[in-house]
Amino acid sequence: ISKNIKKTRKNTFILAIIQRIKFLGENCYVDIAPITKLLSDKNFKPDVVYTFGANQAVHNICLAVAKYYDIRIVLHYMDNWRETMYLNNPYLSALNTKINHSAEALEARSVSSIVISEGMRKAYTEKYKHKYRAIMNCIGDQDFIEPQIPKNNHTINIVYAGGLHLSRN
Repeated sequence: ISKNIKKTRKNTFILAIIQRIKFLGENCYVDIAPITKLLSDKNFKPDVVYTFGANQAVHNICLAVAKYYDIRIVLHYMDNWRETMYLNNPYLSALNTKINHSAEALEARSVSSIVISEGMRKAYTEKYKHKYRAIMNCIGDQDFIEPQIPKNNHTINIVYAGGLHLSRN
């Protein structure tokens, strides 16, 4: 009987995760069919949860999936949302505290998180007391095609390819 109870609890938990994902999909216009299909597959056994940590709903889903499968989380910071998210509105600033607490929970299930520059790695290591790895410019300069600028054209083209982080406001 206890095996059936454990199986029922696991099935109920995975259904709850799928319901959260469906809620996110319905409210953010995300195609969640591939995710729910994967989670419904009894043979699906992920090794890690990888996330940009886009919002609170994503945090909740990542934490639930990581706990369910007892796996690690890799949190990849593409900018410094921990310092800026919700702070431009005094009525929403409490949400910044909430999302920072959930980021700490994600990092508790992590060996190391990923940031987009050496400066960000140093700042985050000091501020959040977690291990971070800087990964940036993963595509070599030789892979970029130089724009063809017509001769006698005095137009200057400026192309920015990078991330916004550390005091972007």
